[in-house]
Amino acid sequence: MPTSEPDSGELKFYTFVVLHASEDELVAQRVKNLLEKMGVPNGAMLCEDFSIAGRSRITCFQDALENSAFIILLLTKNFLCSQCRFQTDTALMESILKPSKRDSVIPFVPKENPLERSQIPSVLGTLTPLDENSPMFSRTVQNTFKPSRIKERKDMWALMQRRKLQLYEEQTRQQLAALNLGSLPQVPLSATRPLLLEQSSHQWGPPTGHPTPAPVGPSPVQQLQLPLGHYTMTAGAGATHLIIQHARMVQIGDHNMMQVEAAAAGAQDRDGDTTGAAGQPRPDTQT
Repeated sequence: MPTSEPDSGELKFYTFVVLHASEDELVAQRVKNLLEKMGVPNGAMLCEDFSIAGRSRITCFQDALENSAFIILLLTKNFLCSQCRFQTDTALMESILKPSKRDSVIPFVPKENPLERSQIPSVLGTLTPLDENSPMFSRTVQNTFKPSRIKERKDMWALMQRRKLQLYEEQTRQQLAALNLGSLPQVPLSATRPLLLEQSSHQWGPPTGHPTPAPVGPSPVQQLQLPLGHYTMTAGAGATHLIIQHARMVQIGDHNMMQVEAAAAGAQDRDGDTTGAAGQPRPDTQT
């Protein structure tokens, strides 16, 4: 499948992106600022940093997944909408299928309008959340967003960007090469036909030492006389003349017409002629 052109602008890597329901933009903004104040750099919000007017929401969401280290799910009571469920399932599949995204989905329970534990989707029930109401919240944030862990994910992201760029450049070169090959001047078939006929004439022409008989009359058909014991071939006017010896059936091409006749010497053999070629007696008749 062809790779899409990389973004011409400079791509930015985010430590985390907050996913939230449309009603929770203010809560998401507060959570983003809170984490940055606690030492977690380069936070982002899906609606603020990735939404582009006229662009597919799925594409914007995919950009957020690919250009961040962690996805934070803001678990308010508004998060149970179908769009948030889709984003949750997609983010979880990314974390399962891609090693670079392992353990990247973080449920976040805010102070405002939080989901009860019984309301949290079962697919998130096995993940350790960041609970803002927990006394261990600050410690959990430090353990989750360690600088070494962030750097490792950023390095993997940079490697993936280089690979995408190399793949795009390689596909572009192949497409340009195909276009250049297709634009080469084509030789018309009518120009190549005489050359092919000439090559065929040399290939099927008489061997050296067998001159071609000259035409004996105005007839468009020329007849080749061969010695006894051979065959006589008739070809169309202007065709290449062939000398064929000791053959019973000959076929050359689709358009040449040939008339093959057995030599009269065969009758003499059947009558018991005891002389061979050139009037010499046959070996089996000598006494």
